[in-house]
Amino acid sequence: MAIYDAAETPTTAEFLVGFTDLREFLSLAKELETSRKLFEFLDDLAGRMSAVVENSGGRILKFIGDASLVVFSGEDADVGVRSLLKLKEVADSFIADKGFPSRLKVSAHYGEATIGPFGPEARLDILGETVNRAAMVERGPHRSEFAITPEVFRRLKPETRTLFREFTPPVVYLAKEASNA
Repeated sequence: MAIYDAAETPTTAEFLVGFTDLREFLSLAKELETSRKLFEFLDDLAGRMSAVVENSGGRILKFIGDASLVVFSGEDADVGVRSLLKLKEVADSFIADKGFPSRLKVSAHYGEATIGPFGPEARLDILGETVNRAAMVERGPHRSEFAITPEVFRRLKPETRTLFREFTPPVVYLAKEASNA
């Protein structure tokens, strides 16, 4: 299913959902000094990011300041992950060329979600637990700038899997609630 085919009615299917966000964004914004310069910088970056994603058959559904929500059809997670890796490379190169301290963070999850027109303006959007999990991918103390869930990893071809290493965050202990003590 192509991402663009879902524009008329809500459709539930499997997707690769990615989130991007700029590290050190406040430092970058401070260096740019004005909201106009920040707007122009982010607009230029958004254009570059959209080109990478769209050339791979994906779509950036929305930009939220320095963050974005990216979606690929679940039919080929490998293409989506490689596109997200390229997206990070292009964004980081652009940011470095400008001399800014920021870098792009990327997280992704694979699973079922519903895509379609949403809200009074019927803008294309995607909703579901998959989207929430993509947004909450644990980056932990290792401060990785690119993280995928096991659900994504399991869908990758062996040659793409070699680009990743497993990371298991340290075990933490949570306080028992008074009612459960």
